[in-house]
Amino acid sequence: PDGPDAARQGIEAMRAFYRRIGMPTSIPELIGRKATEEEISILADRCSRGGTFTVGYFKVLHRGEMLDIYHKANE
Repeated sequence: PDGPDAARQGIEAMRAFYRRIGMPTSIPELIGRKATEEEISILADRCSRGGTFTVGYFKVLHRGEMLDIYHKANE
């Protein structure tokens, strides 16, 4: 596989590895509950230094994209 299929397979393989070693793969698994909207906002603010900083090299992430990732990780 290549492209999106390869990426999905890689993500699933990583999740399976994390589960095998007992590592959480979501926010609820990490903290035992879903994070609140306020907590997610705080995480994005800290990561983006209040929206003034981006992270990533291959794909640059802005605060809004960080929020999207945190919301997906909170499912």
